[in-house]
Amino acid sequence: TGSTPTINFADGRSLVEQHINPPKIELDAYTRDFLTNSFLIRKGDDYHFSHKSIMEYLVAVHFYEEIKQGSPETFGHVDLDNVILSFLGEFEPNHETLFRWLSSTKNKKGEGGPLLGRNVATLLCRLDKDAFVGKDLSGMDLTRATLATADLRSTKLDETILRDASLYRAKLNKASLLKSVISNTRI
Repeated sequence: TGSTPTINFADGRSLVEQHINPPKIELDAYTRDFLTNSFLIRKGDDYHFSHKSIMEYLVAVHFYEEIKQGSPETFGHVDLDNVILSFLGEFEPNHETLFRWLSSTKNKKGEGGPLLGRNVATLLCRLDKDAFVGKDLSGMDLTRATLATADLRSTKLDETILRDASLYRAKLNKASLLKSVISNTRI
């Protein structure tokens, strides 16, 4: 969230040169074509996306590629909004990769990408409300995760960080929450 990113002609030229590498004499023409024949509109000297949803879709594509490659380069450093999460859900990302990333937050106490646990848990919950049934999520950082209506029956959440999380209408029968950090959590 925040302001929509913009790009100027010089930045566009650098991108075109880096990714397309046209002949030097045609670089400016390629750049103009890129900036005017895309989903960008010009305001002053800057170009920005004509619709926010185009940018959100492209962000989701980027994150889906990270999931396919199994490497969360930026996935755990950006607070994913509902639209991006919805687009990601449409791509049907690999659950095993997402669970591996979620496990990497175990016992980290907010270190190394504190948004990773939130993003992954929220996405998995969107993909399948039963994704966590009987799973061992103990010691993981699920700060600000949206697990509303999730089925957490028999899920082990011991020492899990659930700060500012949403567990609204979640099924918690036989879930273990020993020594979990639960504050500002909607249950």
